[in-house]
Amino acid sequence: MDQKNQILSYLPKTELEAPASPEAIDNFEHQFMALPLDYKTFLSITNGLEGEIGDYYVRLFNLKELQETYEDKDEQEFFPGLLTIGTDGGGEKFSYKIDEEMNLYLVPAIGEFDEDGILIAYDFMHLLKRLSENEDIFDKLPPKAWLQAINEEKVGLTIGSSWHPGYPSRLALH
Repeated sequence: MDQKNQILSYLPKTELEAPASPEAIDNFEHQFMALPLDYKTFLSITNGLEGEIGDYYVRLFNLKELQETYEDKDEQEFFPGLLTIGTDGGGEKFSYKIDEEMNLYLVPAIGEFDEDGILIAYDFMHLLKRLSENEDIFDKLPPKAWLQAINEEKVGLTIGSSWHPGYPSRLALH
């Protein structure tokens, strides 16, 4: 299945908006920052959306809202290095951490990213998959580098109970 049809398969309960034009996406990238390919594919299907993905309510911003968020002074002050692409409607934001990996985090609208941000997806397709399969997005994922090391059998992995109520389990590498 190609990426466009895969994205559509994750969105059966949502009402799609008109797609963003290639020119609008290019213009955003020229003015602000490069966007990940899977996210650009999403925007070329629907320029934002609001509805359910799996059992989760999700509002993903259109390009105009992305620009407003990116330029927002409070957003820059309290959440530097993030690009918020939407919300869960309950005070949590879906945000890319702007770095070479461009992972997605769940970040409280009131709080601090460093202390309260939860790694929820390694890319946009992963986010859609986790939401559509009703995975608990409040379960923090291990860093991608850990998974690569485990897959390459460079390290072992131990899973145990957590001392922190916000994290049901803990991962340890050895």
